[in-house]
Amino acid sequence: MNESIVNWSALGRALAAVAGATSLDSSGSVARFGRLVDGVSAPLRVIERIDGVVRRAEQGDAHAAQELAELLQFAARITGVADRDRPPSAKRNSSCRCCSGGCDSCGCAVCGAPAVEAPSAPRSHSDHRDDDRNDERGVIDQRSVTELLVAVGNVAVRSGLDVEHALDTVVALAADSTLAVQLVTGHRFGGVQGAIDALVDARHAGRLGWIDVFAVADPPLMSTMSGAGPAMPGLPGLPALPGLPGGIGGIGGIGGIGGLPGLPGHHDTPIDDLIAGLLGKYRRPKRWDPDDWCPVYPWNPFPDQNFIDPAITRWIACVVESRRILNLLATPPPPAPTPAVWTTGITSVVLGGQCDGDAITINGVGFGAKQPANTALLLPTLDGCRPVTPISWSNTRIRAVLPVNVASGPVGFGDAAYIAAYDAWAARMADLELQLARLFCAPRNRPAVRPFHECPPASPIVSITAGAAVIDSFTVDNEVMHVHESGEPLTLAWTARNCSTVTITRTSPQGPQFGGSTSYATGALVGTYAFGAVSHTGPAVWQYTITAAGACGGSVSRAVTVITTRPPNVKVSGIQVTQSIQTATHSVEMVANKPTVVRVLLGHGLAGWNGDVVPNVTGRIRMFRGGVWSGWIDPAPATAPMMATPGTSTTVVASPSFNVTTDSLNFMLPSGWCWGTATYQVEVRVNGFGAIGGYAGQSQTITRNCPSVTYGSRRTLQFRYVRVNWNGAGAPSDAVCVNTLRGAVPLLPTPTAGIAALAGHGVENRTSGASANAISAERRNMLNDFDDEHNCSTWEAIWEWLGADCPDEDGTIWVLIPGDFQRGEAYGIPSNVCYTPPSDGPYAAHEISHCLNQQHVRLPASGPGAPSGGDAASAWPNNAKQLDVPFDTAGTSGATQPRALTLTGTGVADVMTYWGTPEKTWPIPARWTRLWNEVGP
Repeated sequence: MNESIVNWSALGRALAAVAGATSLDSSGSVARFGRLVDGVSAPLRVIERIDGVVRRAEQGDAHAAQELAELLQFAARITGVADRDRPPSAKRNSSCRCCSGGCDSCGCAVCGAPAVEAPSAPRSHSDHRDDDRNDERGVIDQRSVTELLVAVGNVAVRSGLDVEHALDTVVALAADSTLAVQLVTGHRFGGVQGAIDALVDARHAGRLGWIDVFAVADPPLMSTMSGAGPAMPGLPGLPALPGLPGGIGGIGGIGGIGGLPGLPGHHDTPIDDLIAGLLGKYRRPKRWDPDDWCPVYPWNPFPDQNFIDPAITRWIACVVESRRILNLLATPPPPAPTPAVWTTGITSVVLGGQCDGDAITINGVGFGAKQPANTALLLPTLDGCRPVTPISWSNTRIRAVLPVNVASGPVGFGDAAYIAAYDAWAARMADLELQLARLFCAPRNRPAVRPFHECPPASPIVSITAGAAVIDSFTVDNEVMHVHESGEPLTLAWTARNCSTVTITRTSPQGPQFGGSTSYATGALVGTYAFGAVSHTGPAVWQYTITAAGACGGSVSRAVTVITTRPPNVKVSGIQVTQSIQTATHSVEMVANKPTVVRVLLGHGLAGWNGDVVPNVTGRIRMFRGGVWSGWIDPAPATAPMMATPGTSTTVVASPSFNVTTDSLNFMLPSGWCWGTATYQVEVRVNGFGAIGGYAGQSQTITRNCPSVTYGSRRTLQFRYVRVNWNGAGAPSDAVCVNTLRGAVPLLPTPTAGIAALAGHGVENRTSGASANAISAERRNMLNDFDDEHNCSTWEAIWEWLGADCPDEDGTIWVLIPGDFQRGEAYGIPSNVCYTPPSDGPYAAHEISHCLNQQHVRLPASGPGAPSGGDAASAWPNNAKQLDVPFDTAGTSGATQPRALTLTGTGVADVMTYWGTPEKTWPIPARWTRLWNEVGP
């Protein structure tokens, strides 16, 4: 799980910035932008692929050498390096367009190439992490590319490849990557405009002729990103306000790419999802097929490169110097004499033991009375056959000691002068390696050649069995620790030496078996074992160990680890900006300075994996208004009072619903964010999903822009309460009265309410009979009394000039509240006096709405609990029932907490029905509009 040589997060952000400054509003424009993504990322994809293969080849993986040869051959064709040895008529030209059927009239070399099969690029699950450290480095690690150049040269030498072609190919890929480097650098230091400028500069330099989307007349360069800008060359025009967040959809995010602040939304195609999909499609093809790769590297780089950034030029100069040294490192060794090695005269070999330091006796004839000056004794080691100094030498017997790192192999003789010359050549190569290491772009020395190591011809007479076993490589899907997604293939591969068999054992309780067994023994020292497609249902750690025994005794082993995982693929299923009730199209009027909640409904893509939930998902929100972003605030838990609380998280379920309070992340906006016209941006984060053992888990960041919200000014309602002691049951406390009226505020289009006891009144004591009629009559008498006190009657108005008491209109609503439950009533419709039971906000809102000129809705339509008068339910949308989920921002019934009212079961009906409080009545949008007009500004 090595870190990728390419910073895909940085490239994704830069490409999303370009997309965000255009209108990707048709399939054609999306397809053309996809071609741009393909072309910019193509050399980086090939560099990353070569890097992964050459790392394994250097570690002794025998499977990687042939794969590298095929990959370099493919890369040479697509960069044009392979054209050097072709006649001019066969060379690819930059306008060549290929298809899956083969070459067209251009004679395109890529499409005409035979299919090359290779495993898909190994995935690094850190690629999708939104890591600030990734933002600090560019799109490509320059030192790592130089290291890659050195490594390719070394492996090419060892494997007998065309070293010059291999080095030319890597240098060509490095040069081609400068377009991506400039794009990322421009975005990093200049934002959206910087990314645009980088592409415009590249087009002016003639580097974008390979893509017809830019092959248009030269438009004026964009000096700023404010206001309506000119169209990108060949791309749709820029939106009028590029800095403003967009409408439905907004900017999405996946993996580590994330959403981009300040970019507009793009209809139903989140840009980050588009970028991630395009990069993912070409970075991890399920089958490496030239028909798929052909159109994604469409230019011949060298003829069209008229400009390279000076900083990149310096780096490329260092790469070229590395190439010069590597050419010298490719100098062949001195010519070998005939024979260079031999076994002549040996009749038997006797070992005193099979470990280093043990004696070895070589019997034969014609060795000479003493060791000839130009003859070296060769014994096998793990590094090949090396000269050793004998203990004694006679014409028929040679005695020696087995050297360190002794291995099984043939014993014999070699030409001493040739061996010395070969070792001198190897020393010169080591000096060149030192020069290479001193370059600023070369991070460390890599030994390119070994001293003399050729062995004599093997035969049963001269071969010995000795030394310890060696395991050069043991990998699972080309990694030592592999993060495996359910349903993907899983393959073990190994390279071992100096042993007869290897045994692979599953050492964990779980994991796929070897045909029903937990172990597998084989005599193939270079081999693979394919489990096929492997599925799993949750996070786990699987381990496999390979063991090999040598002749010297003891065994060696290596282990690999498989971490089972699945990307959480958390997604935003919906966003609702609500003060009480909101529709899917956000058509409900919003009150300035009223408590406002942004609800972000989340889903995932686990499809049953790990219990089908993603726990510990958190987020943050910020506001965009007047061209400026605010700071971030955290989500709020469903506790009263509802406020931003760091660490608040939710568990994302498979089928989320706004009906469930905790299925969404809920953000309580500061009142200062709720006026004028504003847009909010939400960021959702998943950290460490599926973490287990030493695996840190997967992380994901999603950014979405909410629809723009315009807040209107509404009057602050004023309530004056009177504590009522009915039939000796006791009067409510001041706190109960205040909380009852506060519970009504979320249901009314008012920013808040002024709540106080009615001045000059203590407890109102009332007595009635026990019958319903008696209670109703006394309740009506009480309402008449308070209405007479509160309002100016016609008689009082006529005679006020004679001294009659006519109270001043104070704009308040008097609310009478008993200590126990008593049925409510308003004095009139409209009026400013009403009576409501305690600790029931929706009930209080019902009676206050009567005062605000609202009639009953007859639901239920009949029965002892049906309301009287008013409208039939059919006169209201959806028969006066809610289509959208109300959200109670305060908790409207005593100690209950903020919550969503569920629409399941019998649903939620309008506040003016008798559907049941406090859980089942709430103003529907049409009611809210009527109340909005009654409250007034």
